[in-house]
Amino acid sequence: MSAARSPRRLPAKSLSRRGLLAAAGSAALLTTTGCGLLGGARSSSGNAQVEQATIRVGTLPTTEYAPLALAVRRGYFQHEELQVEIIKATDGSAALTSLISGEYDVALSSYVPLLTAQSRGAADLRIVADAGAAAPGTAVVMVPPDSRVRGPADLVGRVVGVSAIGTVSDLLVESALHDAGVPTDRVELAPISFPNMPAALAQRRLDAALVTEPFITIATREGSARIAFDTAVGSAEGLPLSGYGATSRFVQDNPRTVAAFQRGLSRATLEARDRRAVEPLLPDIARISPEVAAETELVTYRAVPDGTQMQRVADLMHRFTFIDRPLDATTMIAAGP
Repeated sequence: MSAARSPRRLPAKSLSRRGLLAAAGSAALLTTTGCGLLGGARSSSGNAQVEQATIRVGTLPTTEYAPLALAVRRGYFQHEELQVEIIKATDGSAALTSLISGEYDVALSSYVPLLTAQSRGAADLRIVADAGAAAPGTAVVMVPPDSRVRGPADLVGRVVGVSAIGTVSDLLVESALHDAGVPTDRVELAPISFPNMPAALAQRRLDAALVTEPFITIATREGSARIAFDTAVGSAEGLPLSGYGATSRFVQDNPRTVAAFQRGLSRATLEARDRRAVEPLLPDIARISPEVAAETELVTYRAVPDGTQMQRVADLMHRFTFIDRPLDATTMIAAGP
């Protein structure tokens, strides 16, 4: 199958895809903010169970972070003689760059930038744990309340907001257009942060936007936008969205440390599938009110990466020219505990 043509981008508002990929390949450290320090200063020394007793894990303020927060709160890493220092990154690009530079030992990231960096040779990365997969209602295209847009075909000639070019939100929009037989080069993609999307829709600065939770719930409650259609269907149904990456060097040098992290996270992920376990954590994780947290749809939490599912992401990325050659994503999966 020949690669689909990419949607038109609004050039004044963001880096081009080429510029974004170059940025992903840079090892320059980007600034991060906030931290949840557990166990004091970082130490490279280990103990009887792990090679490195304290690891730094970069996270994002998303619902995919909930199982990790649950594992910390319930002491599952301490049970493994492992201390986890959580650093909240400003965005996914910052998390990935800090991982590549060695500032983080492990980082939560959407799969698209992780696979892009691997494909470009910016770093040799491994997926040590899965995080979340698309579930109904968690990644939707929203429009102003009085919009005539009802499906992908109605986006032709319109401006659609995505979190950034070359991200999973970009991929979800392109997948929905492709499945509907819509020529993707007839749609404008405009980069805008998720928190600003509801206001941009209400003010008609965008015709539509790919919105994720909790911003779907926020926009719906405010009446600033309505759901036009879900993107977690067709080619993107159940698509893996994010996972925890590490460099191959870290994984090779610290197999018992990685295994301890995987065990603690897996234990919490199983429990996170009960909404009652994670909903109380969402106000702090996603910076939302308890009322919004109660209505927020959750992704499907997973801990163990599935090679077949991971390959779906890589194949879609190649189809839509996020990467210029096929990538065997299964080679990136680190061994389990």
